[in-house]
Amino acid sequence: MNFDYILKRGIIDFGKLKDFGFKKNKSDEFYFLQTELLQTDFYATVKLSQNIFDIQVFENETNEQYILVELNSKGKFVSEIKNKVLSLAQKIEQECFIKTDVKEKYVKFVTTKFDCIVDFPFKTATDYFVFRNKNKKWFALVMNVPFEKFNIQSSEKVSIVNLKVDSAKINSIIDNKTIFEAYHMNKKNWISVFLTIHTDFEKLKELTRESFRLVGLVNN
Repeated sequence: MNFDYILKRGIIDFGKLKDFGFKKNKSDEFYFLQTELLQTDFYATVKLSQNIFDIQVFENETNEQYILVELNSKGKFVSEIKNKVLSLAQKIEQECFIKTDVKEKYVKFVTTKFDCIVDFPFKTATDYFVFRNKNKKWFALVMNVPFEKFNIQSSEKVSIVNLKVDSAKINSIIDNKTIFEAYHMNKKNWISVFLTIHTDFEKLKELTRESFRLVGLVNN
């Protein structure tokens, strides 16, 4: 099972991998861990590097990969194993990753820099909020959306902010790592930026200032 999305929202603390039980493979390309699942019937192998976070399940008796966990099988037993694998991935993330959501830091920057307050215009989406220019048009929309909206394999959510940009520059701004085509807004003029530890915060501030300026040019 692929957990690469965890690499998108945190940074590996390599110093803690050894304590967790990870060992480097012979070529030093990645870290490896083997651990039992469901007592002694199955075991899991974890491959972890800066670009890979993959967990595979094997049957102890045959050492053959139990591929049903990779498929859309929904049986009770398979679901139990999938949940065990998910719990293992979450435990690794919790103990071996530096994970920082910069949303709080970003909100503090915007409210201070632009002298504006958080506005919640969506009654059914309390984790969505906007910041408005003095012309009442919003220049930043903060949301929690699934990674899969950005072609990243996971239904788990990530904090993002949508910002307006110059359409002539948008292709040079998008990197498909932390800056993407806008989710749920006009993709010609808006982008989505991850609010995670990987995001260049100085670049984020620059993009926000530009969004504020561009939105300020819009008349009521």
